[in-house]
Amino acid sequence: MNTVLKIFAFCILAGTAIFGYNFYREQFPEDADFSQNEHFSLQLNPATLQNRLTETPDFPFSAVTDNNYIGWEKFPVFHLPSQFKFVFHGARMENDNLDQILSRGFTHVDISRMSDQEKVKSKVSQRAIMMGANYFTQFNAMFSNAPLGVMDPFAETDQKFQNYVAQLQGICFNHYHDCAEGSVMRATVDLFVWDLENVLYKPEKKYLAPNSPGRNIPDDKFDIAYFNEMAKKYRLLVETTKQNVVAGAKVGTYNPGCPIEMGNFNLENYKNPSSKMWMWDWPAGSDKKNYRDFVDFQTPGGYFLTNNLENRDGIYQIMADQEVNAHWSSIPRIPVEWMFTTNLPNAPVPPKLAEATSIFTVMSGAQGAWFWDEVFKMTKNQSTLQNPRQRNYACYEYYIAGLYRLSKHNDFLQTNYQAVIPEVSFDGGKSFSQLNAAELRQKSLPLVRALVSKGRILLAAQNPKATGADQKVTLVVKYGNWKDVITLKGENVYLGEARM
Repeated sequence: MNTVLKIFAFCILAGTAIFGYNFYREQFPEDADFSQNEHFSLQLNPATLQNRLTETPDFPFSAVTDNNYIGWEKFPVFHLPSQFKFVFHGARMENDNLDQILSRGFTHVDISRMSDQEKVKSKVSQRAIMMGANYFTQFNAMFSNAPLGVMDPFAETDQKFQNYVAQLQGICFNHYHDCAEGSVMRATVDLFVWDLENVLYKPEKKYLAPNSPGRNIPDDKFDIAYFNEMAKKYRLLVETTKQNVVAGAKVGTYNPGCPIEMGNFNLENYKNPSSKMWMWDWPAGSDKKNYRDFVDFQTPGGYFLTNNLENRDGIYQIMADQEVNAHWSSIPRIPVEWMFTTNLPNAPVPPKLAEATSIFTVMSGAQGAWFWDEVFKMTKNQSTLQNPRQRNYACYEYYIAGLYRLSKHNDFLQTNYQAVIPEVSFDGGKSFSQLNAAELRQKSLPLVRALVSKGRILLAAQNPKATGADQKVTLVVKYGNWKDVITLKGENVYLGEARM
């Protein structure tokens, strides 16, 4: 996340539930072709099925055609159950208001997207902070210094580093004006995440400060020394944030993840422990505790490149990111998601991908999402000095539409559900398989995921590789003794609920 921030002594800010499934897999014959699925005949009579899914239809709306505008008003007021954390860190319009955002599926708003008046009026439960890498630049600290290209865990002593972090204490006084009781002015927020992106998979001395003590470490001992020092600093980062900066907030970091595997469809990621980011298991003190023992959530990202749009594999990527992180860690996930492509920020993701992203994020078992954008403020159909871009924001609206469809299942979503991969037959019921997202992408097969709770099932499905808007694909889906038949049309997202 390359975001330029102005930091004023304290801030201006930028920018998972475990899967209840195994990765059992029945391989299809190498020459099998399921792209023309409609040619298979069903091996069962749908009329004999019981407890069938009731589909929740698409929300009918006309997507915005103007630039730099989001039609919040076209959606009914709706909310998701309180355990969800959907943080709005996107573009704001000149005349919108906080209530519009917080009554359309989003539960929190990042401090950088609030006016001074909104900060004061907001509830603690609605507040979120993402602290960017440039926070440390004001101290000329080398731990994370993007302008200098330095990421050095050796440069600052532990005490100096903790002092830098602790100087964030003024947020509650200068912004929210409701500091928690006690001598330490800790910010009254619900979610706090560090976005530093300064942890190297493979340590290299070239990223150290010129006078860094780390440069004096022999090369054959450098990697271990780097691992020890960076792991310790990240533990201090999270501990100090909790003790001195925020009051009772959940604290996480964007990087390192466990792992963050955006766009990596390697099947080994699901089963090879070396796929994990090294810091996830590295001891960070004499007590053998680890950085992950102190974070409350992780944010494995959901970004897209233009080739994801060309290859139509974006939703596979979203799910693969979440599946891999959930496989290796039980820490709740609140992935960072952006509805424009990283390498071409004016290119929005297609409507059906935007809607699928919000729906399948929940179906992955994630606790919510951090809905991020690099644009702060925009004016309808105008370029400004603050925001010279002219972009169409229909992708925002389709993301919201996905949240709205999910809200129709709030009674289910407020239960203690489990995320699962149901068995799916792509050949009319002859054979069934449970495939992870990387395998589905490899075979260009539809994606089917479900949540189950107390004899109920909520199921979502999409055919990202549909050859046209009218192409129909029939699937037989099964979980335990329950079974149903669904039909997907084009790239439309199916969402339905049933009692099993």
